[in-house]
Amino acid sequence: IAVAPDGNGGIYQALLTSNVRTDMRKRGVQHIHAYCVDNCLVKVADPVFIGFAASKDVDIATKVVRKRNAKESVGLILQKNGKPDVVEYSEMDDATAEAKDPKQPDLLKFRAANIVNHYYSFRFLESIEDWAHKLPHHVARKKIPHVNIETGDTVKPDKPNGIKLEQFVFDVFPLLSLEKFACMEVKREDEFSPLKNAKGTGEDDPDTSKQDILNQGRRWVQNVGGIVESESAPEETGVEVSPLVSYVCHTLSRLTLIIY
Repeated sequence: IAVAPDGNGGIYQALLTSNVRTDMRKRGVQHIHAYCVDNCLVKVADPVFIGFAASKDVDIATKVVRKRNAKESVGLILQKNGKPDVVEYSEMDDATAEAKDPKQPDLLKFRAANIVNHYYSFRFLESIEDWAHKLPHHVARKKIPHVNIETGDTVKPDKPNGIKLEQFVFDVFPLLSLEKFACMEVKREDEFSPLKNAKGTGEDDPDTSKQDILNQGRRWVQNVGGIVESESAPEETGVEVSPLVSYVCHTLSRLTLIIY
């Protein structure tokens, strides 16, 4: 029997079966931050984001970045049938994806890229039993290893041969009214560097993730008056700042000059 994870939307049932929600309740947790692990620039438990959501008294909030271009493979946060929702890039035709904002013609009309970086109120998670069974399942065609029952050999297919059913963490958005949902735009270079592709691809791969971390460190050092120099090309120059030293560069303010 082939089994597989149920997608990131399985987190809601997991909060129940693992008793994590019970533990949260015992400890008086009121605000929760969740994000996808493949983003190396995420600000864990970002106090600005949590404060933004708490001050608006919403049940879910999400961070977005501006879509890189019309063809970028990202879902979009938008209003659909009067509810907050996410539309996947594969569900949009070219004309819709390339449409321009009539008020700001230099920007895409649909540009709020979903980076799966969410806030939840604990009161919302207290209602999981009421809606978890209503979340849809999405079909994902996968290459599933299996056993040849005649020879006993393991077969690793080179093309999709099976269907996996997944739930998405953001499938809960349409359950809310717009009044209980909030969206905060952040700078891509500060908070979003996804790891989607194999090394050497040149976009959203291990090399670009590494460089984005180094670029962020360089900006932090420069913002407090430091100088970063290197024999490498300027675009390859960077500094890795340990999270034990600084979270968002504030504790680097005591530095006046650093030369690399």
